[in-house]
Amino acid sequence: MYIDQHLSEVADNIRHHNLAKTNVAIIAATAITEDGQIIPTGSCGNAANFVEMADQVIVEIDTTIHPILEGVHDIYLPKKRPYRDPIPLTQVSDRIGTFGIHIDPSKISAIVLNDIPDTSFKMDQADDETLAIAQHLIHFFENEVALGRLPENLGPLQSGVGSIANAVFAGFAHSNFHDLEMYSEVLQDCTFELIDSGKMKFASGCSMTLSDECAKHVMTNFERYKDKIVLRPQELSNHPEIIRRLGIIAINTALEFDIYGNVNSTHVGGSKMMNGIGGSGDFTRHAHLAIFVSKSIAKDGAISSVVPMVSHCDHAEHDIDVLVTEQGLADLRGLAPRERALKIIQCCAHPSYRNELTDYFERACVLGGQTPHLLREALSWHAQFEETGTMKSA
Repeated sequence: MYIDQHLSEVADNIRHHNLAKTNVAIIAATAITEDGQIIPTGSCGNAANFVEMADQVIVEIDTTIHPILEGVHDIYLPKKRPYRDPIPLTQVSDRIGTFGIHIDPSKISAIVLNDIPDTSFKMDQADDETLAIAQHLIHFFENEVALGRLPENLGPLQSGVGSIANAVFAGFAHSNFHDLEMYSEVLQDCTFELIDSGKMKFASGCSMTLSDECAKHVMTNFERYKDKIVLRPQELSNHPEIIRRLGIIAINTALEFDIYGNVNSTHVGGSKMMNGIGGSGDFTRHAHLAIFVSKSIAKDGAISSVVPMVSHCDHAEHDIDVLVTEQGLADLRGLAPRERALKIIQCCAHPSYRNELTDYFERACVLGGQTPHLLREALSWHAQFEETGTMKSA
């Protein structure tokens, strides 16, 4: 029983009593300062919000994380409505809060020590498909800059979590772009690779999710990165006000998308959750450009990532600007549903499924409608996969 909620909304929903009050909060920390501030770990999450709202707080000092992290955080919490001010953040590198979390000492019921390291995050290396996706995106961005629609450094970038998005971002290291900035929820391996390569000048996030190898490199050389990154509360890293103000380019990963541009980023076969929606909805809905990437096929071609209708919809077609697979890039801006369908099939679908998608679309158009569908067939590809193990017709 899991509530898959937009992460930017969690703290505010507790603050304004749409969700149950926090009674006891367990807060991970690297240290407690002499003046009583809690210094978070490599993840801010909603820790500061929970400290503010909880009746009691247990502070867990993580002795496996180097205290050198002190000074990298920027803790700022919006006020409760109706007394809320605009968030005074206008640049990715702005600092508007404190290094630690202030707490009333009377709230602290216990301090415990933890010497068990976090589990590591496995990050797959880039392959031919993810490199092709990166090249399609880089070519698209180069053209946008040439047309004057984007600045030379593109503006702030956001990356979804996972191997595909990480590998796609790593492709920027081989581009002509420089002075890149990131305003994201999670800082992954690619963030520090781009800083090392001199391509990225600053990155703002809520947490760091790194592979073992990258984590050792980053923590061993953290002084090199300390003035180039900042970690903020999740409510701030994912806040729609800031996303819209900064004009962020959001690049997230889709499990599948349909011929009209609706995106499923969470549920395999419409029912089995692979991952939560996280902050992808926060960024997609409010981004200057909302981009989703995916390989065109999965399971050795048994699954098409481009389908007639998504089996679960996390991001509606109205919010999607660009879709990319290794086959190509579909720029959907300003296109009506029927135009979007043709573009997506032609540019993004794998050749082994392109004719079937075209056949479905053409037969649906005969029935008419602004967004034509054959309702008895719309999810037949998923049903066939459940029954036979492949979406391919006999």
